[in-house]
Amino acid sequence: TGTTGPYVSHRGFGIDPEAPYQCEVTQAHLFMRHGERYPTKGTGKGEKKVFEKLKNATVEVYKGPLSFIQDYEFFVKDNNRLETESDKGFYSGLGDCYNLGANLRTKYDHLFDGKTVHPVFSSGQERVVDSARAFAKGFFASNYTDLASIQILSLIHI
Repeated sequence: TGTTGPYVSHRGFGIDPEAPYQCEVTQAHLFMRHGERYPTKGTGKGEKKVFEKLKNATVEVYKGPLSFIQDYEFFVKDNNRLETESDKGFYSGLGDCYNLGANLRTKYDHLFDGKTVHPVFSSGQERVVDSARAFAKGFFASNYTDLASIQILSLIHI
């Protein structure tokens, strides 16, 4: 489903993600958009419209790859969820961000002194701030409020 489908980790390009034996990691940077979320209002309404057309089509029985339509229920039950971060279930954007933070902390713990306050940059959209906060909670754990500083960057239009 393109950009509205759930996140699937890329298998990479054949490059080992571990540093070579003789190398030492001295810095780590992460750049990401946000965790998985529900579609925007416009996209969600468009998807629901297509779904309703399929569901109401005058087809006796869908067969083959489209047979799921007979029993499928549109995944956005509440329109207030549109544009929000997913926080429950198998595809939890906030859970994925938290887990990424925890995994990177385990992998790069030697870079962290446990005292320095670290900036976590975010744009101003609520879903992006929520993602940054979830990542920081995973990385800094119980010290999140003391050691993470969420820095919201405003967009500058030229």
